[in-house]
Amino acid sequence: MNNMFDENNAEHKDNSVANDTIYKSETAKNSKSWTWVVAIILAIYLVVAIFFSFMTYPNAKINGENLGIRKISEAKNFFDEQNTTIVGRDNKTIELNNKKSGLNQTPVEKQVYHQNGFLWPIEMIKGNDINIKVAKSVDAQKLKDSLKNSELFKNVKEPKNAQLKLENKKAVIKKEELGNKLDLDKVVASVTKGFNENKDKIELSSEYINPEVTAKSLEQNQKELENIAKASITLKMPDGKSQKIEDNSIFLDENYKFEDKKVRIFVDDLKEKYEVVGKDFDFTKHNGQPSKVTAKVFGNEINKKETVAMITDALKNGKTIDSELKYSRRSRNNGVLGNTYIEVSLADQHMWYFRDGKLVLDTPVVTGDPTINQETPTGLFEIWSKETDRFLRGFNPDGSKYKVHVDYWIQIDYTGVGIHDTQSRSAYGGNIYRGGGSHGCINTPLRHVVTIFNTAKNGMPVIIY
Repeated sequence: MNNMFDENNAEHKDNSVANDTIYKSETAKNSKSWTWVVAIILAIYLVVAIFFSFMTYPNAKINGENLGIRKISEAKNFFDEQNTTIVGRDNKTIELNNKKSGLNQTPVEKQVYHQNGFLWPIEMIKGNDINIKVAKSVDAQKLKDSLKNSELFKNVKEPKNAQLKLENKKAVIKKEELGNKLDLDKVVASVTKGFNENKDKIELSSEYINPEVTAKSLEQNQKELENIAKASITLKMPDGKSQKIEDNSIFLDENYKFEDKKVRIFVDDLKEKYEVVGKDFDFTKHNGQPSKVTAKVFGNEINKKETVAMITDALKNGKTIDSELKYSRRSRNNGVLGNTYIEVSLADQHMWYFRDGKLVLDTPVVTGDPTINQETPTGLFEIWSKETDRFLRGFNPDGSKYKVHVDYWIQIDYTGVGIHDTQSRSAYGGNIYRGGGSHGCINTPLRHVVTIFNTAKNGMPVIIY
């Protein structure tokens, strides 16, 4: 029995020894494995550390912009490689290389970028963003040339103004077209500003040359234009003929906007056509000699202000009018000399009165005194007012006032020249007017003034030469 116990004890001892041997063997194996793991990790660390001693981190930045993996020694080229993106209309987008386009950045520090490769795990986790001070400068001409030759300035579409058009007496607005034409100087200014503010993307808007006239700005004129289209204007001309304005668009500018100055031009054209003041007339003197006389106060005088106002009112309010022009003065013969007139010769100091081509009277007269610069004006005039029992007032050459009563007064111009009797005169003609002449009027014997006053009508031509 003792033998059996000893045998069991011995067997147990042998098992314990075997197990201990196995444990020690496995421990040794595990220790060796960890050594390899540490060695491999250390090797990887050292390889990466060496790599990042020469190369930048993938997330490396300079002044907030990604540097990318490159040789640390080449990081100084980073500023030369930077681009500016410019976004315009019609999906036009360009990339400008800053340096090639005159946008220059020069580091003020010798070392542009630095990192400690052996601290790569820490620096990569926290990020390595190096702030470098740079000096900026812009070559404006170089930038302008780069932009001018870019896609932004190719295939340019000009802006087009909105228009108001007349269609079947309706005002139709045609919308404006923006186009894509840029103001080069404004683009240069915006890119320069963005560059100085460290922007790498610039969106263009106010740099475009936009239409000056928009559809919205024309809306307020739409009703006015419809009135202009609807207006019907017929004018009776000085010669008695009626003229209808067939196309009211002659009073609109190129953008179909009413332009009041065109109404004034229209009336000026009427005055030029129908008024004769300032024009020369062929005239045959009493002795049959041909002559020319310039109209001074003669024919119809169209009142420009009132005529313009009448036409403008009709246009703006869509009115229908059939009216005479407005006049400041009307002439019976509408600017035609005819064969009924009064002729006065200053050299002869004589007057002739013809009616229907026949001589009614001829008489000596006394005209303005040339020795005191009071000559009677020459030219073609007409009778435009007649009065009786009238006082004539004015100034003598010495500045004193005069007041003279006349029985008959026939005015022929705006300055106060007329034909009248003179109670103080007993002689007429000859050289009396030199030193004893009037203040410019035509002094005529009373009985002849009466004849003229009673038979001559306003508008009768008076020719003085």
